[in-house]
Amino acid sequence: DLRGNPGGLLGSAVDVANLFVPKGTPIVSTKGRLVMPTVGDSDVKAKLQAQDFDQTYYAEYPPLVPRSTRIVVLVNGETASAAEIVSGALQDHDRAAVVGEKTFGKGLVQQIQRLSQPGTQIKLTIAKYYTPSGRCIQSKSYKQAGVGRYGTVEERFSEASQQSFKTDGGRLVRSAGGIEPDVVVKSRSRGMLERDLLEKNAFFQWAGEWEKFHALEGEQMSKAGNIAVVTDEMYDGFVRFVKDHFPLASGPFDPALDKLKEALAELGYAEANPDVDLLKQHMAQLTEAEFYKNKEALKRHLQAALNE
Repeated sequence: DLRGNPGGLLGSAVDVANLFVPKGTPIVSTKGRLVMPTVGDSDVKAKLQAQDFDQTYYAEYPPLVPRSTRIVVLVNGETASAAEIVSGALQDHDRAAVVGEKTFGKGLVQQIQRLSQPGTQIKLTIAKYYTPSGRCIQSKSYKQAGVGRYGTVEERFSEASQQSFKTDGGRLVRSAGGIEPDVVVKSRSRGMLERDLLEKNAFFQWAGEWEKFHALEGEQMSKAGNIAVVTDEMYDGFVRFVKDHFPLASGPFDPALDKLKEALAELGYAEANPDVDLLKQHMAQLTEAEFYKNKEALKRHLQAALNE
């Protein structure tokens, strides 16, 4: 069950897939570019110069589970990164049926680089993940922002840009946009607050702010091969962040109710507007309750954003 699994270490993904496929089976490949570490760090530079970031990882041991055992891998839109490596490998080798919804589509290998300013760092993309059939699972591309703007603009791959590949058994599978399940099963419906925060990219904006103020901690965890885990304290900080930066997320029905007030006034029913204001207050209270009613689902989004 990889639903809601935001991923983890590449080595762990290879080890998990190795439980189900024969020794010597390709599990995942990385293709990318080399990014040199902090200037002056000659030992690390020499070590990295000897590395090849175009690499294929194979199963190193006989499988723990025999081929006769049938396997189903459950996935959804929050299945990401290393969890997609496992599901993609088992699908490409026709070892498991993938059931659920299309996965998140995080197929980037990233490396943290220290900057000259103490306590600052930057996360650089140095490669992409590819499944054994040759699929890249990355769902987004990035291009330079327009004239007069800084940074990059993200774009999701279109259906037309998807390429077809074949599994070991000859089944067609497609690239770009995560792992498509063999059998589609829709998961729970999302609440209004959850959808509103996703549309506003609030989870990733919070993750960026958190990483900015915890740069040294993040670097130490990365060196130790660990990832930050969203705690209740971090979640409470996210709730405060949303209320400070996304006022509409506290009442996603507000724009529609404001239009209702305007319409009532135009039709000569302005005396009903106080009732609309009461409804707005009640809806805001219900939305506020969603922060804790759907806490676990929102925390999963935060974890995926941190891992991204």
